[in-house]
This record gives sequence, structure tokens and C-alpha cells, in this order.
Amino acid sequence: MLCTTGHRTLVVGKSLGTLAAPLAAAIGRQLPGIWLTPLLNERFVVNSLRRASQPQLLIGGTADQVGGWEPALARSLSPYVYEVPDGDHDLLVPGPLANSARVLGQVITEVEWFLDKMVFTGWH
Repeated sequence: MLCTTGHRTLVVGKSLGTLAAPLAAAIGRQLPGIWLTPLLNERFVVNSLRRASQPQLLIGGTADQVGGWEPALARSLSPYVYEVPDGDHDLLVPGPLANSARVLGQVITEVEWFLDKMVFTGWH
């Protein structure tokens, strides 16, 4: 999904949406992005994220077996990584649903920080 505010555009993708990473890289201008549970097991997604010149926030869970979350790989692609310990591909964690609700709040806080510090004030 492309989000535009004024003259600023940002790409947001969840899981299969991360297949748009090559498109974002090919638009002719690099776009900042927020990638939730990116498919790091797809080399063309990884290669596209590696080429990004604008900030990219990668969010994944250590128990994600669908997207192939690899902490070291994620950190090699971007300094902006938020990892959910024991989070699955839906960013759900074991235990009561309240635990996953807390995680969602933490994810939203990280997205808010990224937008405030890296996209809208750090835009270049």
C-alpha cells in the first residue's frame, strides 16, 4: 500500500505485500517503507530491501515460520528492526490474547516512532 501525505509517499506492506518491495525500488525514486513480517525467504524481496536508499522499518517475530524471519538478515538490511520475541507470522505470541494485544501496542508505538523520526522529520 502506498500512503501519501502531501508530497511524501511511503510504502507499507504485510507479508505478501512485501512482494511489492521490487516495485517500490523501481518507481524511479526510493521510498521509505514499513514491512510487517516481510518474506525474507524470498531473495528478490531481500535484494530489493538491500537496495533501498530511504529508511525501511522491518517488523517480524522470532517464531515466524512462514516468512522466514532471520534476525541477522533483517539487521543487515536496515538499522530499523523491531523484533517480537516468540511472535509468529501474525505477530501473535503464546499465552493469553492480552499478551498479543500488548505486542500490537508495541508494534504501533515503533511504527509511530519511525514515522515521526525517520519519515516525516528525517525525510530527505
